[in-house]
Amino acid sequence: MGSKNTSPIMLNYLIDVDAESNNVTIKASDLELHVIVTFKATVIESGTVAVSARHFNEIIAAMPEGLIEFWKNEELLMIQGNKIDFKILSADPSLYPILTEPEAHQINTINAELFMRMVRKTSFAVSLDVQRAILTGVCWKIYRDRHLMAATDGRKVSEITIKAIESSDLEMKSATVEPGADSEDYVEKVIPVKTLNFLQLIYNSNIKDLGISFSDSQIVFFYGNFVIISNVFDAKYPDYSKAFMVELPNRLEVKVKDLLETLRRVSLVAPDDVFRVKFEIDNTQFEVSSYDRETGDAKEF
Repeated sequence: MGSKNTSPIMLNYLIDVDAESNNVTIKASDLELHVIVTFKATVIESGTVAVSARHFNEIIAAMPEGLIEFWKNEELLMIQGNKIDFKILSADPSLYPILTEPEAHQINTINAELFMRMVRKTSFAVSLDVQRAILTGVCWKIYRDRHLMAATDGRKVSEITIKAIESSDLEMKSATVEPGADSEDYVEKVIPVKTLNFLQLIYNSNIKDLGISFSDSQIVFFYGNFVIISNVFDAKYPDYSKAFMVELPNRLEVKVKDLLETLRRVSLVAPDDVFRVKFEIDNTQFEVSSYDRETGDAKEF
C-alpha cells in the first residue's frame, strides 16, 4: 500500500497471529489509508512478523489450493504448502506504526450494494491532479432521508442521490453537521478515491451491510472481516451545482446500450491521456468520432 513518500516499512504487511483466539490479523497502511483484516486459522504459537506485501501477495496467489503453513525462523518467514517452500526476509515489526482497530460502537449501517453503486457512478469523475487535492476525493453528503454522492474534476461532474433505507440520525449525531441551503442539515465527508476503490475491490455481493463510523478527520468502514480506516479531506468541497443550473435548449434521447457500444468502439483510437471523443449532431444524424494523430481516427453514425 506504500506510495512514493512512504517509509520503507510501510511496504510491508504486519502479520499478527494469536494462539488463544486462533486469529490471524494482517495490517497494511500508507499512513493515510489503513486496512486491517482478520480471519481464523489454526495457530500453534503467537507471534508477529513484518514481510514484503508485494512478495507475500505474489507467493500466496501462486500457491495451489490446499493448506498453507507459516512459521518464523529467526529473520525469515517460512511458507510451505503442497511440497512448495518459500523463505521471505522479514523486517523489524517494531518499526511499524501502531494501528489500533476502532471499537465497534456508534456504527451506522448502509446497504453495501447501494453504496458501491454510488461510488461507481461518481468515482470516475474525480481529478487526477494532486495539486487540487480536494477534487481527488468523492463528496458524500448524508441527509436524514437520503444519501448524495458527487465528484468533479472541473470539466465533468457526476452526482447521484439515493433514498436512505433507514434514518441517518446516528450519523448526524457523530460528526459536524452542516446547515443546508434549504435549511436541511447534513453531514459532508470528502473521501479519497483510493479508499473507495479499495472498497470496490473487496466488495462481495453476499455481504449485504457496510458499517460506517466517522469523526471530523477520519472515516471507518466495517465490511465483512475488513476494517478500513481512512483520512478525509478537511476542506469544503467546491460548489458544483451551477453545472446543473444551465438551461440547455436541445435534448437528445438515445438508447444507453447503443451509445455505450459506440463509445467503446470509437474510443479505441482516442488519445490515451483523455480518451476524448466528439459528438456532432444535426437534424438527420448523430455522429460520434475520435482522432489521434499518432493512431488514426474513427467515426460512427
